Amino acid sequence: TSEGRRRFTLAHEIGHFALGHGKYFVTEAVDETDFQLSADEDRDSETIRRLEWQANCFGSRILLPTKALLDQLGRLALQHDLRDKGHGLVYVDYQPANQATYHAVVGALGMYFQATKSAVAFRLRGLGLLNDQRGMNPFRFGG
Repeated sequence: TSEGRRRFTLAHEIGHFALGHGKYFVTEAVDETDFQLSADEDRDSETIRRLEWQANCFGSRILLPTKALLDQLGRLALQHDLRDKGHGLVYVDYQPANQATYHAVVGALGMYFQATKSAVAFRLRGLGLLNDQRGMNPFRFGG
């Protein structure tokens, strides 16, 4: 387990405690797929998945405070010539150039904040700064 993973797990568990989730749990594990939940899924998901999503939000905000994250992201945006062209500041799809930029930026933020790439991506998505289109089928035509 990486240091970033240990730090996130601790922040995530503090989130459960601070948010009063203890009465709902029988296990004490954080799964990497928890980062794939979205606010929309949160509304319709099971109680436990909602609580995990909430603890992820709490944990990512502890490890990646807004002002410090925006400051670092601003520096990286200048370094990588990132501009929001209507698709989000950090845009990733199946194009190698976009993937390379994504990994460089998310990786640098992860190293700076000693957080996992998943936690960084989760936080950036929450702030509306990451548009990840890799889940879209690039060969699908139409709407």
